[in-house]
Amino acid sequence: MLIKPKLSYKIYKSESTELYFYVLKLKRYFFSVIFVKLVTTSKLLYLMSTKNSSLIEQILASTFYKRSQGRAGKILQNPSGLLKLLKSVFTKANNSSKGGNDTLSDIRTKLTSIASLIKNYASGEYRDVSKGSIISVVAALIYFASPLDFIPDFVPMLGFADDLALLTFVISKLGNELEKFQLWEMNKDLNN
Repeated sequence: MLIKPKLSYKIYKSESTELYFYVLKLKRYFFSVIFVKLVTTSKLLYLMSTKNSSLIEQILASTFYKRSQGRAGKILQNPSGLLKLLKSVFTKANNSSKGGNDTLSDIRTKLTSIASLIKNYASGEYRDVSKGSIISVVAALIYFASPLDFIPDFVPMLGFADDLALLTFVISKLGNELEKFQLWEMNKDLNN
């Protein structure tokens, strides 16, 4: 014999109005999130279709990247902030690559070298890289770590496109300087 619990469906007037307003808030929040996603996606598609500039040019001209550049110099002076940035970059890279993003897993090996370059530059051990290059690298890492950028990370299938494009651009721009650093690092390890 099954015993059914006794359920009470009585809702007092004050509870029902609180519940009603709570449901309204949830609906409003849900629709605002969908609206933001739709507006962001349509804005992105509009920008990409109407301008003759490439995605990387649009990212470099965006307020998000300019804000990252402004913060890069300050973070380079702050070792704890720099370590926090590198930790958040690797956390995001690891979480993103779990989703099957092969491009990001290819970039992750370069990120390790870049992280080492930044640490050695900040400590003063290695200075054979231009200040502009190091600031653009840190700015790109700040941009990558931020979920709200030119294409917000929550936009399906496109969210990481700008992050990957910027990282690829900065890595290719850094090119010879990164190779020089890797040689310096190998020689340093051999001498120790």
